[in-house]
Amino acid sequence: MVKPRLAISHDPHVQQSVLARGVRIHGTVHTDGVVRIEGIVEGDVRAGGQVLVAPGGFVEGDVMTRHAVIGGEVRGQILAETLVEVRSGGEVRGNMIAPRIAVEEGGTVNGMLRTAQPPDLTSLLRPPGSETAKSSNPQPQADPDIRVLRSAS
Repeated sequence: MVKPRLAISHDPHVQQSVLARGVRIHGTVHTDGVVRIEGIVEGDVRAGGQVLVAPGGFVEGDVMTRHAVIGGEVRGQILAETLVEVRSGGEVRGNMIAPRIAVEEGGTVNGMLRTAQPPDLTSLLRPPGSETAKSSNPQPQADPDIRVLRSAS
């Protein structure tokens, strides 16, 4: 059986971004569409469509999206509106909340899994400056059950 690659959508109407191997970003990444991370992101990743963390990709921060596919490593919480997939070789060190969560054999999760609808992510998934973004409270209310504890290691 051939496993599907962590490919970006071929739909020309979907905004697509690739953070290539060797690229390091320090700060929040925002997009309305899809982002594929092959390099390193030290900060949160927010995508209105999909976040793909490719093998060798690394995120030290929270991931908020509609659909997350993890083939690399994420150290932070993942909140998804539809699905989180942890592929073989993928690693998540943090909590995951989504209506559906799939972990392939060989995938690693060190955190709590909650198959439930996450907090409303609509305002969080829009890039700053978007007309429909809420400015009064850009962060979801803290839920003590989904708090991420980050170690110094």
